[in-house]
Amino acid sequence: MKKLRRIIIDIVAAYLLVCMALTTGCVSSKLMFHPPKPGYSWQSLDVIRLNGDSPKALAAVWLPNQQATKAILYFHGNAEDIANGPHIFRGLHDAGFSVLAVDYPGFGMSDGTPTEGSIYASAEAAYAQLTETFNIAPSNIVVLGLSIGSGPACYLAEKHKDVGGLVIQSGFTSAVRVVTRIRILPVDPFPNLARIGKIKCPKLFLHGNQDEVIPYQHGLALFSAASEPKRMITVDGAGHNDLPYRMGMAKYFDTIRDFAYDVPSR
Repeated sequence: MKKLRRIIIDIVAAYLLVCMALTTGCVSSKLMFHPPKPGYSWQSLDVIRLNGDSPKALAAVWLPNQQATKAILYFHGNAEDIANGPHIFRGLHDAGFSVLAVDYPGFGMSDGTPTEGSIYASAEAAYAQLTETFNIAPSNIVVLGLSIGSGPACYLAEKHKDVGGLVIQSGFTSAVRVVTRIRILPVDPFPNLARIGKIKCPKLFLHGNQDEVIPYQHGLALFSAASEPKRMITVDGAGHNDLPYRMGMAKYFDTIRDFAYDVPSR
């Protein structure tokens, strides 16, 4: 009995330590975020600096399209930076969009440390760049979040209710639930499931049914909880990183274009 009690006490103590670490952020950032070595420099083509000369400069790719009325605000996945996405950004540009893709703090050339809060701040900076600097109306902005990028994408679409659309690609219900399936901790970083029902703009969900990183059930749960108008496309055989290729690149870009341009411009 004493041995069992000792085991229970140790489990509870370990749980409380994990909760404290996650709550203070001393462990959660290292567990959640995996910035790669920068794949580009400030001199790289199409790279701009958000926040001007601020010590907390953020790097982004900006591809303006004078023939487009819509802009994609792109939030990339984990363990990559904007150097991984030129083929996607160019494809979206050629499909009829201006494209802004931001690197999170600590990723690529962006200054700072990645945390849930700092990533939300980078999302706000990118949104301000589009609306205030480039004078793009919120209703002409389509927010696209890939994987962990679904977190800032949902945050932004809930807060700025006038955005024109939201695309969630291989997104999760929350960062913790990718591992635990259900909420078992007092913190729940990037609570997409709690947010999605409050997002009023049109929503498009893309998820592979063979996703080995963020299970397909996450996409289904987000779609189920979302309000209309909404659409979900299941990409048969797609894993986490090959969805556009499994879908077919032309079809992938056409799908996003058709979704976005169904939203009236203002």
